Amino acid sequence: MTTKRLAIRGVIFNWFTFVCQIAIVFVTTPILVRELDMDGYGIWTIVMSFTAWYVLADFGLRGATVKFISQYEAEEDYDSINHVIVTTIGTYLVFSCVLMCVASVIAWRFPHFFDTAQQDPTTIRWVVMLSAAAVAINLLGQIFDAVLVAHKRFDLSNLGNLSTQVLQAALMVTALLSGEGLFAMAIIVVFVACVNQLYRYIMARRILPQISLNPKNFDKPMLKQLVHFGGLSAISVMARQGSMPLSNLLVGKILGVTLVPFFSIAGQLAEYGARLATGVAGPLMPVASQLNTLGREKILRRAFTLGTKTLLAMGCIMGIVLVSVGTPLLEHWMPSDLKQSGGLGNAASFALQSYPILCVLVPAYILRMIGMGSRSILMGTHRVKYLGMVGIIDITISMSVGITLLLIWRRPVGMAWGLLIGQIVTGGCLMPVAAARAVGVTLGQFIVQIFWPAFRSILPVALVGYAVWYGNKHTEAYAAASTWQVVLQALGIGLVGALSMFLLAFDQSLRNDILAAFISKKFLNAPLGQFLMKLPVGKQLLVPLLTHTGRGKVPPEESHAEATDDKSTATTEPATTEPAADRGT
Repeated sequence: MTTKRLAIRGVIFNWFTFVCQIAIVFVTTPILVRELDMDGYGIWTIVMSFTAWYVLADFGLRGATVKFISQYEAEEDYDSINHVIVTTIGTYLVFSCVLMCVASVIAWRFPHFFDTAQQDPTTIRWVVMLSAAAVAINLLGQIFDAVLVAHKRFDLSNLGNLSTQVLQAALMVTALLSGEGLFAMAIIVVFVACVNQLYRYIMARRILPQISLNPKNFDKPMLKQLVHFGGLSAISVMARQGSMPLSNLLVGKILGVTLVPFFSIAGQLAEYGARLATGVAGPLMPVASQLNTLGREKILRRAFTLGTKTLLAMGCIMGIVLVSVGTPLLEHWMPSDLKQSGGLGNAASFALQSYPILCVLVPAYILRMIGMGSRSILMGTHRVKYLGMVGIIDITISMSVGITLLLIWRRPVGMAWGLLIGQIVTGGCLMPVAAARAVGVTLGQFIVQIFWPAFRSILPVALVGYAVWYGNKHTEAYAAASTWQVVLQALGIGLVGALSMFLLAFDQSLRNDILAAFISKKFLNAPLGQFLMKLPVGKQLLVPLLTHTGRGKVPPEESHAEATDDKSTATTEPATTEPAADRGT
């Protein structure tokens, strides 16, 4: 199987994994809220927010290792790859020790900093320490996951992530239903982290047998390169991945832990929708790095336009789904007998307070999705200093505006507005403009090749989404009466969106690439394939596959290199995905 087909299959498998992850969260979150009550769930959310910031303690090394392993893989320099691996592992060991020291201080002060009167302080401290230990274990295994990402084996990475998340969710639900609490959940997180990292190590050795963990491969000059690249990009990563965890912490400190679930669950819905973007944005950085190393400027420009167009269309479709079914989803998803200190009401009241937050966070995450693709292009073309500056601007605007509105309004929606304003400036303006300039895309080309196809593809979805929203809000006959009816409505809108994007946003060449990744010519020549090609849809979609070469629209000056270098051909296709980040359930 060619690398291009492997890449496209990786996208589909990752999106399948993403759907499974949503199903896991969909099933487990109401159980966690019911068994822990709102205060307990708020504390668990805050602890997980701390662990999200612990993950950022790698100072961008994971992205740097993916970048350099991809670069050296293109050059077939396996000695340098081993230098990267061993140097990164040694650095992560130091980071893990520092992390545990910092976590011990946080654990001691946690019960005094947040209002946790209804929970045992000793238990909370153990939960914080165990969660930090799980992060330390994940840090040490990051390098082996980076090997899988650099080799575009997202299928193997996603398989490990999905399996361990299912295991973690099953163990947590079993523990809670058996009367256990936060401490048991923290133990489970540590156990699952060990299992996941063992799997990553085995898969990395299988993909790259040349791996050598000899300490002599530790290279100080390599460390300098990794820290320089990773340190500059870390600020951007902190702004992108740390804004929501930090927002949860600020809401808990300013408004109290009881109000954290209203904000965090709305943010969780928007964030899981935005994680669809990793199917496109994730591989753009290693792809851009390889293309930049090989001097393939026109193919890099095509990767940017295709990736940004896809991200924009996907973001808008995701937003339409969440806004259309948001209220009935929150009403039926949350347990009806919520136990809350402060008398904040039942599930309907929860939906009434969370839905406005969701509506503000949705456009923020759409802009973030667009910025993710631009960020990957800028990192791959070595513009990390600019990303660091944009990251500072993002976190400064988001947090300053959010804190101000929290203090004035005394409502979690103020924090959501802060995140939105920050993303308008950075994800919507600064990063796309810089990435377009980096690859030579003009404003006119941006409108014609990116904005218009994406806008055209979301029009049918917007009409369907409005009909669903109107039926839920203004009619009784068509309003969703259960969680599963809401799910069916969301799936219907999503399927219309996927079909519309496939037919209206993608050109014929890309559609052929996607179909050819799963349908072989041998199948088309079989009796069933011959029958399908006689159908009207088959004539349009399947017949072109008989003559499809998989080369796509290759720029003239690049066609010879494309034909002679299959490995380089793989880098022309940005439609792959990075594995989801390790998170607590």
